[in-house]
Amino acid sequence: PNVRIFNGITKEIISLESIVDDNKKTVIDKKTKQPKQLGDPEWLLFEKCMRGDPGDNVFSAFPRVRKTQLLEAFNDRKERGFKWNNLMLQKWLDHEGAEHRVLEDYERNRQLIDLAAQPEWVKSSLDETIDKAKQVTLSKSQSGLYFMKFCGVHGLETISKDAVAYMEIFR
Repeated sequence: PNVRIFNGITKEIISLESIVDDNKKTVIDKKTKQPKQLGDPEWLLFEKCMRGDPGDNVFSAFPRVRKTQLLEAFNDRKERGFKWNNLMLQKWLDHEGAEHRVLEDYERNRQLIDLAAQPEWVKSSLDETIDKAKQVTLSKSQSGLYFMKFCGVHGLETISKDAVAYMEIFR
């Protein structure tokens, strides 16, 4: 509930309550002529874990599965009844002939996509790293030097040419 996402392509700010443009005006859906809504976050997460995310090299748990079959399984997720098992226990072959079970691929994708499904050691490691970073303080005179060093290490030549503009973010 306390998360907002900015879509840089559509220039929309997305929250559970609304979708607004970067001028804070409600975005209207072109098809329905109604205010655009996010939809059920649980369904969106389930669908993403099933369909994967090609941009992040997360492969589909069940390629070419119909949306109606996904909806039926999603609606049966708490009871783990026939519709859930009918989908999750299916097997399919990839282009190399390797056999996949939908449930195993779904669980793999869930660990990659759902931040709440991260293993406990990952969560605690992130917490420790964040706590250490909070303790590090740099004087303003040193921050430019560290930023230029960071740009050099990571090959950020274009950013380093306009470092002063980027440094404003850190002030």
